[in-house]
Amino acid sequence: IPDSGRWNGTAGVAASVTHRDSVATLRELPGPVGFYRAEPVSIVPGDSYQLLVTYPAGAVVRGSTTVPDTFSLYELGFDSIFYESWPGETVWVQRIGFKWSESRGAAAYFGESEAWYKAGSDSTWVSWAGPSRPGRYDTLYVSPFILEYDTLTQEVDSLPLDRVRLAIRAIDRNCNDYSMLGWWQS
Repeated sequence: IPDSGRWNGTAGVAASVTHRDSVATLRELPGPVGFYRAEPVSIVPGDSYQLLVTYPAGAVVRGSTTVPDTFSLYELGFDSIFYESWPGETVWVQRIGFKWSESRGAAAYFGESEAWYKAGSDSTWVSWAGPSRPGRYDTLYVSPFILEYDTLTQEVDSLPLDRVRLAIRAIDRNCNDYSMLGWWQS
């Protein structure tokens, strides 16, 4: 529970989350000041939740959200193309296009991927997390290999693409506003 002007939150608040007819009281966690947890609260797609916080000085804060409903991936395409990354610089990439159904209640969608590259018996990975998107489609461009410089041997290795993990999350208005604020400030 944040307290303006401080990194940590406020100790000693009374806080609860209401879901349907159930009220869960948040308890303060040990460690850094102002971290709370409600147990048990099951998150149900499509349901609404209300938060009530009373600060030690008497100020009251209320909030609410509706969890976006479920959705599914219904199209996945994969091909190789030459992509102009900078004017005059063309690179070969793997293009992965994907589309998903609408999630009722979603303000936007948040995309994330990890590309794993084979390094002998191990794999190394490169991750991407994108800001939320208003649409229900995205395209990911992945290099079919990466170059890795070994500082000990002073050799350059070419590591081939091993696998890619995609994740799309439907997010509510609160999360969208918070995540976009963070993306624009970074």
